[in-house]
Amino acid sequence: MSNHFESQDGWTRFQPTDKSVGGILYSPCQSDGLPLIVALHGCSQTAADFALGTKLTDVASREGVAILFPESQRTQDTIALNPFGCWVWWAEENQGAKGEAQKIMALVDRARTQNPAISQEPFCVTGLSSGAAMAVILAVSYTDQVAALASHAGVAFAAAELETPTPPQKAQTPSDAFSVAKQFSPLNILQLHQWVSKSTDTLERAPTVKDALGAIDVSSVPAKGISIPPALIVYGRGDAQVDPDHSRRLAVQLLQIAGYQSDKLFTDDLEALATEHDKTCGGQGNYNIKISEFRDAKADSCVRLVAISELGHAWSGGSAGGSYTDPLGPDATQMTWEFFKQVVPHLRGH
Repeated sequence: MSNHFESQDGWTRFQPTDKSVGGILYSPCQSDGLPLIVALHGCSQTAADFALGTKLTDVASREGVAILFPESQRTQDTIALNPFGCWVWWAEENQGAKGEAQKIMALVDRARTQNPAISQEPFCVTGLSSGAAMAVILAVSYTDQVAALASHAGVAFAAAELETPTPPQKAQTPSDAFSVAKQFSPLNILQLHQWVSKSTDTLERAPTVKDALGAIDVSSVPAKGISIPPALIVYGRGDAQVDPDHSRRLAVQLLQIAGYQSDKLFTDDLEALATEHDKTCGGQGNYNIKISEFRDAKADSCVRLVAISELGHAWSGGSAGGSYTDPLGPDATQMTWEFFKQVVPHLRGH
């Protein structure tokens, strides 16, 4: 698949280095000031596979934007630890502005150097599954460089606990409670599979702690109440691989980081706090969609939560030529682009 893309105009392949991951860049034209979208694949996917499945390049060609598809490293040294090529969001060294996140940012710099037509304005980032988890880490760790986030079938912070721990005591600090994310070892891939299939167990612990900053490298993030990038969170209620409630808890965490104050954040009726609701149907399968919008005091879009009833663990409305897609679902690619265009000022002319 990579050869297919590399043989066409507009594509550039980047090999990994000690400081940067590799990936592919699609730039449909050489007009100055091309906005950039970074798109992160999920487990068992490649950059080219993700490009094909999401059809994000169609948006790039139509709207005049550049799309960068970073690729997780697959070497003889890493294959035993990460055979499925996941973004290793669960590892301590990747929590915050370091590790894989830092290497992805280095690839962004390489892409801009290679193609000076790409804008220096903050970029948008999206991802599926493990790519969504890494996209969130980028968004909250590089708030000055990420303009907007779109998470598809992602997870909540610090949801990597495998064994049932002793319930945290009230005296524990939020950072102690979130330290469970550092206990995970990817050495046993069977355990990883067991965690994915039983993610509800972990969901009941760390993600409900009220200080979500404890889940990331707080040394790289300003004080609570920071201006986080606007976030679109899309998930399928039929997802059997990642508990759908992870997306709702992620919404809670992002609202916490932004300083959103309400005890109702921690109830099952989260959507009742939304300032706007919309129920509709979409896609060839006429899937039911529920959209809940949460806005901050300035009336800027803060978090948009999109629940698609019939969708499983897949990119909704994607191409059957890629993996982990559901062609019958509503078009998540267009949904993502429309959200980015709405919340990012320098995209509105595109």
